[in-house]
Amino acid sequence: MAILLTGQLGVGIGLKVAHNTYSVTWLEREFEEGTAGAADVALLYRPLSRISIGAALDNLGPRIVYSPSHDTAELPRLVRLGGCWTPIDGRVVCLHVMPELTKVIAGVSADTAGRSFWKDVRKALGVEATAFSLVSLRLGYFEDLTNQRGGFVYKRAWGNEHFGLWDVIMRRDRGRLDHVGICWGFGIGYKNYFRFDVSSDAAIYDFPTQNWKLSLVANDIAGGIRELRQGHVPWEE
Repeated sequence: MAILLTGQLGVGIGLKVAHNTYSVTWLEREFEEGTAGAADVALLYRPLSRISIGAALDNLGPRIVYSPSHDTAELPRLVRLGGCWTPIDGRVVCLHVMPELTKVIAGVSADTAGRSFWKDVRKALGVEATAFSLVSLRLGYFEDLTNQRGGFVYKRAWGNEHFGLWDVIMRRDRGRLDHVGICWGFGIGYKNYFRFDVSSDAAIYDFPTQNWKLSLVANDIAGGIRELRQGHVPWEE
């Protein structure tokens, strides 16, 4: 549910059910299952026509209760802060630059001892270019130093180690660069009628993996096809 408070400020609330299953032991097939309700709350502020700023608090709700042990645990509560800047907004090309910060504030077994608050924040920067309002290309950078994902991955004597952008600039004892945590995506669609997206974040991990995400959004395919047949091409609107 979304509510427009003013011409520049809106709030949204989403309700969901979280279900989790985990193995109690490695050797025996014993499992614990738990279910809990949760809510996400978000604010969106648009001070200028090409700049938007958003904040969200995810997974607000009671502790999840597992059975049959009746153990409880907090949901992984997240605080997100993001923005969107549109330096190019034309008929042929539209370009969005989207930074995002995410902080886990509850639901972790132990906070990152020895790390500063800033290093514990997940950082992301995405760029999306859309041509003719039909085809989109996305490129993103992601770093999560707490869980050793993304960032700049260097080969060290004891294995791989992930560094943030600030460490890369300031430190010299990093080792040999192996790869960078780059994500990418591709999408094709027409307005809000239908869209198909493909994306991958395999490069943020140390091990070989094929992490693919496929999504299909179809609101009114017939209406979109009808508009195209009537000559409503998006780059002329």
